[in-house]
Amino acid sequence: MFWESRPAPVDRSQADAVLARTSHDVARRRPCECLWHEPEAERAREGLAERLPLLLELLDLLRYDLNELLELLQLCGNELEQLLELLELVILEHLQLLELLRHELQ
Repeated sequence: MFWESRPAPVDRSQADAVLARTSHDVARRRPCECLWHEPEAERAREGLAERLPLLLELLDLLRYDLNELLELLQLCGNELEQLLELLELVILEHLQLLELLRHELQ
């Protein structure tokens, strides 16, 4: 929420690095001949182990931003509700004025 301290932001280069490693991490770290002899599952675990902390940080930032957005939407909803109530009061006043005017014209 608003009173929570915002986590330290991830700069663009860190985010780009995480995304780049997501698709090409194994191929960039080792030559192809080494990859041929390792099981696929082990390579996948190694890549995930390297990316996991940054991915978790990105998810945490996203969670914080989504919570903040939700709170802002709730505040906007409250303001809209108050505006509708005010509009209803104005309409009721106009109806009363029209009633008075109708009685005076009769």
